[in-house]
Amino acid sequence: MAKGAFVAGLVMCCWPAAGTAVADGAGTHGLALDVTVNTRPGTGATRPGIRSGDEVVVSYRLTNKGSADLRDVRVRDPSMPGARIRCPGGADHVPLLTGLRSARCTATGTARTGTWVGEVRATGRQPYLRADVRATARSGYAGVGAGLTLDQSARVAGPERARVTYTVANPGNRPLRDIRVTDPGLAPDRVDCADGRPVVPRLAPGATAECTAEVRRGPGTYTGRGLAEGSDGIRTIGAGGEEVAAPRL
Repeated sequence: MAKGAFVAGLVMCCWPAAGTAVADGAGTHGLALDVTVNTRPGTGATRPGIRSGDEVVVSYRLTNKGSADLRDVRVRDPSMPGARIRCPGGADHVPLLTGLRSARCTATGTARTGTWVGEVRATGRQPYLRADVRATARSGYAGVGAGLTLDQSARVAGPERARVTYTVANPGNRPLRDIRVTDPGLAPDRVDCADGRPVVPRLAPGATAECTAEVRRGPGTYTGRGLAEGSDGIRTIGAGGEEVAAPRL
């Protein structure tokens, strides 16, 4: 009986050693990387996108999946050129990422027009194995939105008459709708953009449209103050992940 009890105790003592070996086994693949853009994981910020010119906030969560410490963990993100990546303590890297722990770095910037998606890469060193560790994650955003510019010119069209031209353009990458043109400086009787109305119903990305007005004035100098207003109607993603209504352009 005494001998059987000793054997049973020997079997029980061997299980914890096997469990420890599994926990240590991440090796050079022991680094994990998760990326969010304006709180949306991966490429989630490409739909519907972030308004061009608004803030972009990228978060990089670095996790050491093994029990061996990692040193000098750095992040490179091609979708955020020129942005400084800040890690805990304000440094541009994580000097020490201990086993089975996580750290978060962030980068902020301004949304550029277009789709900016790439492979984020995190690298570090594992001194115990004298090896490099790495992890990658695909992420990015789409910078979206219409733009609106206005040029105004005038020419004499006859005695005490002038013809004023208002040229509106959309330099953005989304259609602009219901662009209304007014001029409180010259206050013409009517601005004609389409079908006698002072409104351009739709302006595609990169397109221009002209509106005209006839102004009758006595001799003198007059200054126009043309104003164009419109909207693209697009709801976008804010820095905190909230839905942002389309502004009046």
